[in-house]
Amino acid sequence: MTSAEHIVAAILKAKPCLPDESILHDIAFQWNDDELDGWDGGKDLHEMLREEVILSLRSYFEKQDQELAEALRYLLRQEIDNCSQAALSMPGLRVCYDQLAALKHYEDLELLMEALTCSFDASLGLFKNRLFYLGHENVLNYLKQKGTNSETMEQFEYYATIED
Repeated sequence: MTSAEHIVAAILKAKPCLPDESILHDIAFQWNDDELDGWDGGKDLHEMLREEVILSLRSYFEKQDQELAEALRYLLRQEIDNCSQAALSMPGLRVCYDQLAALKHYEDLELLMEALTCSFDASLGLFKNRLFYLGHENVLNYLKQKGTNSETMEQFEYYATIED
């Protein structure tokens, strides 16, 4: 298994792209139903290493380095898969969600919504206003112009009315 330091270095070196799949393999979501450490009898085998990588990259993310957008998207996708499967929310989900939202890319809105709705715990623990860093009307207009499906539009319209 690759160390967190090695993975972080590879991510920073590869930016604005992702590092080679052989590096990402060790932090990719991989559910194991046979693992008895989880409360439900399963767990993500790479959760701990991925969280270590996310926390190690946090200072780079907080600088809003646009070249790390792909890495944030990748890490958030893995966290969504984990939290969805395990029906919980992890610290890595929150870090990736907050930092990707702070980059203010319209194309990330649906991924951010997916993070917010991946589990009951995530829906309670993530700030809904992060979806609207680009402005409520701007976000809703972008999604309408893009032809976003009605269910997702309803979710955005609902969260637009909530104050965190």
